[in-house]
Amino acid sequence: PPRSTPKPSSAASDVYKRQALAQAGLLFVSSSTYQMTRGSVVVFTCILSVRWLKQKLLPHHYVAVAVVCAAVALVGVAGRFGEKGHTSLGSYVLGLGLIVVGQAVGALQFCLEEHLMVERGLSPVVLVGWEGLWGVLYFVILAPVLSLTPDSNVAAAALWHEDFAESFDQLAHSGDLIALTLASALALLLYNLIGNMVTKQLSAVMRSILESCRTLGVWLTSLVLYYAFHDSRAGERWTGWSFLELLGFALLVYGTLAYKEIVPVPLPRPESPLPLSLIH
Repeated sequence: PPRSTPKPSSAASDVYKRQALAQAGLLFVSSSTYQMTRGSVVVFTCILSVRWLKQKLLPHHYVAVAVVCAAVALVGVAGRFGEKGHTSLGSYVLGLGLIVVGQAVGALQFCLEEHLMVERGLSPVVLVGWEGLWGVLYFVILAPVLSLTPDSNVAAAALWHEDFAESFDQLAHSGDLIALTLASALALLLYNLIGNMVTKQLSAVMRSILESCRTLGVWLTSLVLYYAFHDSRAGERWTGWSFLELLGFALLVYGTLAYKEIVPVPLPRPESPLPLSLIH
Protein backbone atom coordinates (compact mmCIF):
# COMPACT_ATOMS: atom_id res chain seq x y z
CA PRO A 1 0.00 0.00 0.00
CA PRO A 2 1.20 3.54 -0.73
CA ARG A 3 2.62 5.47 2.19
CA SER A 4 0.77 8.54 3.40
CA THR A 5 2.23 11.78 2.09
CA PRO A 6 3.61 14.18 4.75
CA LYS A 7 1.73 17.47 4.87
CA PRO A 8 3.02 20.99 5.64
CA SER A 9 0.88 20.83 8.79
CA SER A 10 3.12 18.02 10.09
CA ALA A 11 6.23 20.14 9.59
CA ALA A 12 4.50 23.11 11.23
CA SER A 13 3.55 20.97 14.23
CA ASP A 14 7.17 19.88 14.62
CA VAL A 15 8.34 23.52 14.43
CA TYR A 16 6.28 24.53 17.45
CA LYS A 17 6.95 21.36 19.44
CA ARG A 18 10.68 21.88 18.96
CA GLN A 19 10.52 25.54 19.93
CA ALA A 20 8.31 24.89 22.97
CA LEU A 21 10.54 22.14 24.36
CA ALA A 22 13.78 23.99 23.64
CA GLN A 23 12.58 27.29 25.10
CA ALA A 24 11.35 25.47 28.21
CA GLY A 25 14.81 23.94 28.60
CA LEU A 26 16.35 27.41 28.34
CA LEU A 27 14.69 28.26 31.67
CA PHE A 28 17.18 25.99 33.43
CA VAL A 29 20.47 26.48 31.54
CA SER A 30 22.52 29.36 30.15
CA SER A 31 22.10 30.55 26.57
CA SER A 32 25.47 29.17 25.43
CA THR A 33 24.78 25.76 26.95
CA TYR A 34 21.34 25.85 25.36
CA GLN A 35 22.78 26.62 21.94
CA MET A 36 25.46 23.96 22.17
CA THR A 37 23.10 21.27 23.45
CA ARG A 38 20.99 21.98 20.40
CA GLY A 39 23.87 20.46 18.45
CA SER A 40 22.36 17.06 19.29
CA VAL A 41 19.93 17.70 16.42
CA VAL A 42 22.77 16.63 14.10
CA VAL A 43 22.70 13.08 15.46
CA PHE A 44 18.93 12.69 15.17
CA THR A 45 18.89 14.20 11.68
CA CYS A 46 21.67 11.85 10.59
CA ILE A 47 19.72 8.82 11.84
CA LEU A 48 16.47 9.88 10.16
CA SER A 49 18.23 10.75 6.90
CA VAL A 50 19.66 7.24 6.68
CA ARG A 51 16.65 5.31 7.96
CA TRP A 52 13.81 7.31 6.41
CA LEU A 53 15.19 9.34 3.50
CA LYS A 54 17.46 6.43 2.53
CA GLN A 55 20.51 8.65 2.13
CA LYS A 56 23.97 7.11 2.16
CA LEU A 57 26.58 8.61 4.47
CA LEU A 58 30.27 7.96 3.95
CA PRO A 59 32.77 7.23 6.76
CA HIS A 60 33.94 10.85 6.98
CA HIS A 61 30.31 11.93 7.52
CA TYR A 62 30.03 9.67 10.57
CA VAL A 63 33.36 10.96 11.91
CA ALA A 64 32.15 14.54 11.51
CA VAL A 65 28.91 13.78 13.33
CA ALA A 66 30.87 12.08 16.14
CA VAL A 67 33.09 15.17 16.47
CA VAL A 68 29.99 17.38 16.74
CA CYS A 69 28.64 15.07 19.49
CA ALA A 70 31.92 15.39 21.37
CA ALA A 71 31.67 19.17 21.10
CA VAL A 72 28.13 19.06 22.53
CA ALA A 73 29.30 16.94 25.46
CA LEU A 74 32.28 19.20 26.24
CA VAL A 75 30.21 22.37 26.34
CA GLY A 76 27.49 20.65 28.36
CA VAL A 77 30.03 19.74 31.03
CA ALA A 78 31.66 23.18 30.92
CA GLY A 79 28.28 24.87 31.17
CA ARG A 80 27.26 22.83 34.20
CA PHE A 81 30.40 23.45 36.25
CA GLY A 82 30.85 27.00 34.99
CA GLU A 83 27.39 27.91 36.27
CA LYS A 84 27.86 26.33 39.67
CA GLY A 85 25.32 27.64 42.14
CA HIS A 86 22.92 29.03 39.54
CA THR A 87 20.66 25.98 39.27
CA SER A 88 20.34 22.65 40.99
CA LEU A 89 21.64 19.53 39.29
CA GLY A 90 18.08 18.26 38.86
CA SER A 91 16.95 21.46 37.14
CA TYR A 92 20.02 21.45 34.93
CA VAL A 93 19.40 17.84 33.84
CA LEU A 94 15.72 18.64 33.24
CA GLY A 95 16.68 21.59 31.05
CA LEU A 96 19.15 19.53 29.03
CA GLY A 97 16.59 16.75 28.65
CA LEU A 98 13.91 19.09 27.34
CA ILE A 99 16.31 20.59 24.82
CA VAL A 100 17.49 17.20 23.57
CA VAL A 101 13.90 15.95 23.12
CA GLY A 102 13.15 19.19 21.29
CA GLN A 103 16.06 18.52 18.94
CA ALA A 104 14.75 15.02 18.17
CA VAL A 105 11.49 16.65 17.07
CA GLY A 106 13.49 19.28 15.16
CA ALA A 107 15.35 16.55 13.27
CA LEU A 108 12.00 15.13 12.19
CA GLN A 109 11.02 18.63 11.04
CA PHE A 110 14.18 19.05 8.94
CA CYS A 111 13.74 15.67 7.27
CA LEU A 112 10.05 16.34 6.60
CA GLU A 113 10.95 19.67 5.03
CA GLU A 114 13.62 18.05 2.86
CA HIS A 115 11.12 15.42 1.71
CA LEU A 116 8.45 18.03 0.91
CA MET A 117 10.83 20.28 -1.01
CA VAL A 118 12.97 17.69 -2.80
CA GLU A 119 10.54 14.82 -3.38
CA ARG A 120 7.25 16.75 -3.58
CA GLY A 121 8.57 19.90 -5.27
CA LEU A 122 7.31 22.39 -2.65
CA SER A 123 9.20 25.70 -2.74
CA PRO A 124 10.90 27.04 0.44
CA VAL A 125 8.73 30.19 0.40
CA VAL A 126 5.46 28.27 0.13
CA LEU A 127 6.54 25.85 2.85
CA VAL A 128 7.36 28.70 5.27
CA GLY A 129 3.96 30.24 4.52
CA TRP A 130 2.13 26.98 5.23
CA GLU A 131 4.07 26.44 8.45
CA GLY A 132 3.19 29.96 9.62
CA LEU A 133 -0.50 29.52 8.74
CA TRP A 134 -0.78 26.22 10.56
CA GLY A 135 1.07 27.72 13.52
CA VAL A 136 -1.53 30.46 13.84
CA LEU A 137 -4.33 27.89 13.71
CA TYR A 138 -2.64 25.79 16.41
CA PHE A 139 -2.38 28.76 18.76
CA VAL A 140 -5.99 29.78 18.19
CA ILE A 141 -6.78 26.49 19.93
CA LEU A 142 -3.89 26.46 22.42
CA ALA A 143 -4.13 30.06 23.65
CA PRO A 144 -7.35 29.65 25.71
CA VAL A 145 -6.22 26.25 26.99
CA LEU A 146 -2.83 27.52 28.21
CA SER A 147 -4.48 30.60 29.73
CA LEU A 148 -6.86 28.47 31.82
CA THR A 149 -4.22 26.11 33.21
CA PRO A 150 -3.15 26.72 36.84
CA ASP A 151 -0.30 29.19 37.37
CA SER A 152 2.62 28.64 39.73
CA ASN A 153 5.70 30.47 40.94
CA VAL A 154 8.05 27.65 39.92
CA ALA A 155 9.98 28.11 36.68
CA ALA A 156 8.59 24.86 35.24
CA ALA A 157 5.10 26.41 35.18
CA ALA A 158 6.04 27.90 31.82
CA LEU A 159 5.63 24.39 30.42
CA TRP A 160 1.88 24.40 30.93
CA HIS A 161 0.72 27.97 31.56
CA GLU A 162 0.82 31.24 29.62
CA ASP A 163 -1.19 34.37 30.45
CA PHE A 164 -1.97 35.68 26.95
CA ALA A 165 -4.15 38.49 28.34
CA GLU A 166 -1.20 39.85 30.31
CA SER A 167 1.03 39.49 27.25
CA PHE A 168 -1.29 41.60 25.09
CA ASP A 169 -1.64 44.13 27.91
CA GLN A 170 2.14 44.53 28.07
CA LEU A 171 2.28 44.97 24.29
CA ALA A 172 -0.43 47.62 24.41
CA HIS A 173 1.54 49.73 26.89
CA SER A 174 5.07 49.34 25.51
CA GLY A 175 6.22 50.61 22.14
CA ASP A 176 9.66 49.07 22.70
CA LEU A 177 8.08 45.66 23.28
CA ILE A 178 6.05 45.97 20.08
CA ALA A 179 9.18 46.89 18.12
CA LEU A 180 11.10 43.93 19.59
CA THR A 181 8.21 41.56 18.81
CA LEU A 182 8.01 42.73 15.19
CA ALA A 183 11.80 42.51 14.82
CA SER A 184 11.73 38.99 16.25
CA ALA A 185 8.98 37.95 13.85
CA LEU A 186 10.93 39.32 10.88
CA ALA A 187 14.12 37.61 12.03
CA LEU A 188 12.30 34.28 12.41
CA LEU A 189 10.76 34.66 8.95
CA LEU A 190 14.18 35.17 7.35
CA TYR A 191 15.71 32.44 9.50
CA ASN A 192 13.13 29.82 8.48
CA LEU A 193 13.18 30.90 4.83
CA ILE A 194 16.98 30.70 4.55
CA GLY A 195 17.00 27.47 6.57
CA ASN A 196 14.59 25.83 4.13
CA MET A 197 16.70 27.01 1.19
CA VAL A 198 19.77 25.42 2.78
CA THR A 199 17.84 22.18 3.34
CA LYS A 200 16.71 22.06 -0.28
CA GLN A 201 20.07 22.92 -1.84
CA LEU A 202 22.27 20.89 0.54
CA SER A 203 20.56 18.48 2.95
CA ALA A 204 18.76 18.24 6.28
CA VAL A 205 21.97 16.96 7.93
CA MET A 206 24.01 19.91 6.64
CA ARG A 207 21.38 22.34 7.85
CA SER A 208 21.43 20.79 11.32
CA ILE A 209 25.23 21.13 11.44
CA LEU A 210 25.11 24.77 10.35
CA GLU A 211 22.43 25.41 12.99
CA SER A 212 24.91 24.34 15.66
CA CYS A 213 27.41 26.94 14.46
CA ARG A 214 25.22 29.72 15.81
CA THR A 215 26.78 28.89 19.13
CA LEU A 216 29.78 31.09 18.38
CA GLY A 217 27.64 34.20 17.95
CA VAL A 218 25.62 33.49 21.08
CA TRP A 219 28.67 32.77 23.20
CA LEU A 220 30.60 35.83 22.00
CA THR A 221 27.53 38.03 22.49
CA SER A 222 27.15 36.74 26.04
CA LEU A 223 30.77 37.61 26.80
CA VAL A 224 30.40 41.10 25.28
CA LEU A 225 27.22 41.75 27.28
CA TYR A 226 28.98 40.77 30.50
CA TYR A 227 32.27 42.64 30.05
CA ALA A 228 31.38 45.56 27.77
CA PHE A 229 27.88 46.36 29.10
CA HIS A 230 28.25 44.88 32.63
CA ASP A 231 25.04 42.89 32.17
CA SER A 232 25.49 39.95 34.53
CA ARG A 233 21.95 38.70 33.94
CA ALA A 234 22.04 38.31 30.14
CA GLY A 235 25.83 38.05 29.82
CA GLU A 236 28.21 35.28 30.71
CA ARG A 237 31.56 35.67 32.44
CA TRP A 238 34.75 33.88 31.45
CA THR A 239 35.62 31.09 33.88
CA GLY A 240 38.18 28.34 34.04
CA TRP A 241 35.64 26.08 32.37
CA SER A 242 35.30 28.48 29.43
CA PHE A 243 38.46 27.00 27.95
CA LEU A 244 36.57 23.72 27.67
CA GLU A 245 33.74 25.56 25.91
CA LEU A 246 36.29 27.06 23.54
CA LEU A 247 37.63 23.59 22.77
CA GLY A 248 34.08 22.38 22.20
CA PHE A 249 33.43 25.17 19.75
CA ALA A 250 36.68 24.43 17.89
CA LEU A 251 35.57 20.81 17.54
CA LEU A 252 32.18 21.96 16.30
CA VAL A 253 33.76 24.07 13.56
CA TYR A 254 36.06 21.19 12.58
CA GLY A 255 33.15 18.74 12.44
CA THR A 256 31.17 21.11 10.22
CA LEU A 257 34.06 21.59 7.79
CA ALA A 258 34.92 17.88 7.83
CA TYR A 259 31.37 16.94 6.89
CA LYS A 260 31.67 18.97 3.69
CA GLU A 261 35.22 17.66 3.10
CA ILE A 262 36.68 21.16 3.38
CA VAL A 263 39.23 19.87 5.90
CA PRO A 264 40.69 16.34 5.87
CA VAL A 265 39.48 13.56 8.16
CA PRO A 266 42.24 11.22 9.43
CA LEU A 267 40.79 7.98 8.10
CA PRO A 268 42.83 5.08 6.70
CA ARG A 269 42.67 4.95 2.93
CA PRO A 270 41.51 1.66 1.38
CA GLU A 271 44.36 -0.29 -0.16
CA SER A 272 44.38 -0.16 -3.94
CA PRO A 273 44.48 -3.53 -5.72
CA LEU A 274 47.83 -4.69 -7.11
CA PRO A 275 48.33 -4.40 -10.87
CA LEU A 276 47.89 -7.68 -12.77
CA SER A 277 51.50 -7.47 -13.97
CA LEU A 278 52.73 -7.71 -10.38
CA ILE A 279 50.43 -10.63 -9.56
CA HIS A 280 51.81 -12.70 -12.43
